[in-house]
Amino acid sequence: LDLRDDDIILSSGVKMGTTWVTKILNSLLYDFDDDGKTTSAYMDDSFPNRLGQTYPDALFPSREVEKHEMATKDEEFVKRMKMLKTNFGDFVFDDLLNQPSPRLFSSHLSGKNLLPKKLFDGWKDGDECAINGHVSNGDKAGTMNKGKGRLIVVVRNLKDTLVSLHHFRGVPKDGWYGNEHGPGSFARAIDIENCPNAFGSSFLWVKRSGE
Repeated sequence: LDLRDDDIILSSGVKMGTTWVTKILNSLLYDFDDDGKTTSAYMDDSFPNRLGQTYPDALFPSREVEKHEMATKDEEFVKRMKMLKTNFGDFVFDDLLNQPSPRLFSSHLSGKNLLPKKLFDGWKDGDECAINGHVSNGDKAGTMNKGKGRLIVVVRNLKDTLVSLHHFRGVPKDGWYGNEHGPGSFARAIDIENCPNAFGSSFLWVKRSGE
């Protein structure tokens, strides 16, 4: 991804508030002016991240690729892609790239190895994050201009996250603590290395975000 200086990358774990924060960012970036009045872009769903978050990793690269894949894949694949478009809008990756500035990208990906490299250009392992130009020990930081774009990381209390995952799309048959149907949501959640949840363990997600 060829980042621009004013691009905004939202990195949020599954069930950690992605939709909520995306809506807030839409309001700040597009829907309201500095006086709190609605703009011409208010509720305009003709570009990504307006109906809900538009995940880059869930999009076809272009309309040409989309047309080919939808014509050649099986019925289950086509049904799943139509469901995504109904919930999040009819977009391809090219639409994300062509957003009005500042562009907003929302993803469940986290950490330096998965997010756009240019966010971290110039950073070395061990560098402290600058907040208002200062690092944690109060010294002036020389880190304000490193990398391109702006990264927003959303982390929710993991107890709330696990409860939300448990109820997402209906309570699982094996319940919270497990039964004859399986180990239960709690066991799956704390199995850090083999967690089957989308994007893996919430604990590892938070760890990667801080690295």
